[in-house]
Parts: sequence; C-alpha cells; structure tokens
Amino acid sequence: MNKLLIFLFMAVLFLPLQALAANVANENVQPANFAAGEEVSIRFELRESPANVSIDISQDDPVLHTIPCGLLGLGTHTVTWDGKDAQGNPLPPGEYIMDIIGDTYEFQLETSQVWSHFCVPHGIVFDTETCYFATNADFNNVITFFTDSEECGEIYGGTSPGSALGEFNTPRGITIVKDRDGNRYLVVADSLNHRIQIIVLAVNGGTDYYAFGSEGSGAFQFQKPYDVAVSPWDEDLNGCYLYVLDTGNCRVQQFEATFRGAGAPHLDLVREWGQKGSGDMDLYVPEGIAVGPDGSVYVADTGNHRLIKYDCNGNFLAKTGAKGSQLGQFSRPTDIAVSNNGLVFVADKLNKRVQYFTESLDVMKAWETKLPPDMTVIEPVSVAATGQGKVFITRADNAAFYPAVLGYKAERAFDFRTIPFTITGSSGSEEPVPGTDEPAPGKEGPEEPGDNSPVPAAGCRRGGSGMLFSVVCCSLFLPRRKNSPLA
Repeated sequence: MNKLLIFLFMAVLFLPLQALAANVANENVQPANFAAGEEVSIRFELRESPANVSIDISQDDPVLHTIPCGLLGLGTHTVTWDGKDAQGNPLPPGEYIMDIIGDTYEFQLETSQVWSHFCVPHGIVFDTETCYFATNADFNNVITFFTDSEECGEIYGGTSPGSALGEFNTPRGITIVKDRDGNRYLVVADSLNHRIQIIVLAVNGGTDYYAFGSEGSGAFQFQKPYDVAVSPWDEDLNGCYLYVLDTGNCRVQQFEATFRGAGAPHLDLVREWGQKGSGDMDLYVPEGIAVGPDGSVYVADTGNHRLIKYDCNGNFLAKTGAKGSQLGQFSRPTDIAVSNNGLVFVADKLNKRVQYFTESLDVMKAWETKLPPDMTVIEPVSVAATGQGKVFITRADNAAFYPAVLGYKAERAFDFRTIPFTITGSSGSEEPVPGTDEPAPGKEGPEEPGDNSPVPAAGCRRGGSGMLFSVVCCSLFLPRRKNSPLA
C-alpha cells in the first residue's frame, strides 16, 4: 500500500512574523511559542497524496480542540486557529501539542460478480448495502441483485425492446428515491424510448410504472437520455430535484419532483442548461451525472474528456480534466458517483480505471479496474458508492469476457506530524522550548491488549521511511477517529 506522507513546508506562522519552520529534507519539526489569545496560521504541504486533513490541539493526551480542514489536494495549505478550545475558551499558558493528521484511501477489490451472457449491466444504484438494482442495457430490463448471496431477484421489464409502459429500450442510468413512508421509486433513463420511466415499489408490495418525456428538443423532451440523478430528500418539498442528462441534446434538464404516497410523482420543469460545445456551460455527448450531499451537480462531459461541477441551480462552479492518461486526465469518462463525505468517483472508461477527486475537483488517486481471476484490465462503464465505504463498477461484455460487477472496499492509510508549542503569558517574549520529533502523548503506538485496549490488526505497523506513523487500520491507534471512511 502506498504510504501517505505529510511534509510540513512551514508548520506554524504566528503574529508578528514569528515562524515555526520545518526542514523538509529531514522532516525535523521545531517548536514555537506565542501569546495567549493570539491567532495562529498553520501552514503545511501535501507532497505525495491529497488527504483528508484535521488538526488536533492537545495537552497531556486529551484533545482540547480539533480543526477539520476537509479533503485537500496536493500543495501548500494554510489553516487559521483562534487559539481557543472546543468550547471557545482561550487556552491558558502552558505546553501543548499540535498534530496535523492526514488520511487517504486505498481501494481493494473485495467482490467480483460475473453476470451470465444474458445480462449486460450498465447503470447501478444501491437500495441497501447488500442489494442493488442494475439496468440490463442489451436485454431491456432492470434486475435486482443481492451481493451477499450473489443471487438475482426481481426483474422489471421484458427481454426485448418495447415502448409500452413497463417495457424498455436500452435502459442506461438509474437512481432511487425513497419517500418518508418507505415507498421506493426507481428512476430509469429509458434511452432509446427517449423518456424517463419510474418504477414504483410500494411499501405494501405493489409495483407500478409511470413515464414522462418524448423524442425532441423542447421541454419534457429528450434525445437518448443517458443518466439520471436526484438531490437529497427535501422535507419542505416532500420530494427532491430530479436531473436528467439529455445526452443527444447536450444538456441537463432539472425537475422538481413531488411524491405523494405510492402514486405518480408530480414533475415541474425548473430549468435547463447546456448546449453542444466546449465552453464552461457547454457539453459534448455527456454520459454521467451525479449529485453530491450538498446538492452540487457533477457531469461527466464524455466527449470533452472532463468533469464539470455546477451548483444546484445549474451555475458553473469548476471543471477539471483533458484528454490523456495522466492522473486527472480522462479518455471518455462515462459515469460519476459521489460518496456521503463528498468524494467524487469517475469511471474513466478507455483508460480502464476509476479516478476519485475531492469536492473541489482536486484529483486524489486512481486505480485500474481488473477482472479476476487473471486480473485482466477492463473498461468500467458505471460507478456507484455505498454508505459503508464501498465502490462498485460495472463493465459491458466483449468477445473475451462476460460482463461483471466489481466491488471495492476502502481502506484508510494515514500519517501525522507532531509540533510541540508553548502558549506564553505575553506576546512572544519567551524562547521556544526544546524541539522533539517524537509522537505526541497518546500516540506512542498500540497498547498491550486489555479490556479497553485496541488490538493491532494484521498489516498495521508504525515507523518506516521517516514517518511517525503508517497504518491501514488507524482506528486501532486513534479510536476517536472514524473507521468507516466514506460513511
């Protein structure tokens, strides 16, 4: 596993112009002092990998304050701390420890589910952690699958293309809405019928179908819609926003969807954006769309080989990518998924990999998608993230392999740097305390197993390469931190 190294470029700057500098070459960290109530700027550099960064302020082990910095990309970052604890009280004079902690994610293949040649999975959405729905593009239906038993469940639709209600013609993207009563609505991009079809799975066990849209370029019309996405549930709306990726028209249509019982949802067109082109508000044959936990909209602009982020009203926020195979570049990105903590996963099809990004579109890492048992590199078509730190991809069939759904489990890799500092009673009149490069109190390593002591797991280790810490299962050593990285 690649190790995450956090190098401190300049560890702490404090007013006026006093600095705690870190020697990048040998990673020595010098102590500092500053006056009580003084504002502190903490500056650090991520060199080898983007990371989810937080800063702990502690004294004699108890953490007095945690500064969440969020997911940060490569480069230098500055965070301001007001010198107070978690309750907003200025810290009194004394000696303290500052830990700059960063963690990243490694994705390991956990499950591989090879479908029969009668199935070609395309879109995928999870109902529960062990149950997902997938569109069967070439055989014109939607199939329920269970990951724990690897069995097929209910099938919706036939096996031949059709245009009647409940029939499909090359279904692509799929998403799910759950109302407050427990009814579920599967929203499917019925691509070659140029419409959106909704499968209602009522809490009482009933099933019904509704559809809207027709071929064209006007309101409520589509040209080969490829994907759909929904915003988080809105109690005031009693529904959500539904986004349709109108691929043939190179645009997004946004609808306000209101759900009443298990009946047909009420839809109002709110806005549309996009046209064929390569500008910030243009799209070229886009194939994937997703909505983040904050309502931001992400589009895989397939023909332009890039990823675009909009706000919930369709205003342009950011973009990244160009055609290529380097990290952060794409070759026909086809789908997007966003985890509960804002990681953005992109199926980079022709590069045969999945890349993931921060919410601000800083690229983090990539991994090749390989099919067991010979681990041949394959092209991902669709990607989905679950609430328990897992990512699933689908791939289509070709002459050599059956189609498959692959599941990856996230593991955390983290490192930290420790900075001792002193708060004085006056403005910087005292000399710095002697330096140390040792871990902070409470981070010396695993305790001997006991009733309340964490037991080291296989693969967990510390030290090496000048690092203070390098583990896979960081909760063994920092139990106050989560062990479910994407939840």
